[in-house]
Amino acid sequence: MPRVQRFLMLAAFIIPVWLGATLGYWGLRGQSDLLKLVVLAFTTGTLITAIVEEIIPEAHQTQDTNWSTLTFIGSFALSILFSSYLE
Repeated sequence: MPRVQRFLMLAAFIIPVWLGATLGYWGLRGQSDLLKLVVLAFTTGTLITAIVEEIIPEAHQTQDTNWSTLTFIGSFALSILFSSYLE
């Protein structure tokens, strides 16, 4: 695949991110905090599902240890704690 085509495909990934952020901003602007948190929880759950089912099994072929599972869950818990604390 030519280098220019690779860069164009990479740049095309900006479009869904920008579109989703724009629609999320305009759609949730002025809404209740409960609705915003529900959307955030749904998005987080979707991302965790994608990570657990797709990325983690491909990242390594060895058996997960208890520490790796605890670290994975703890990192998401800390990110949610920090995002709600800094708001």
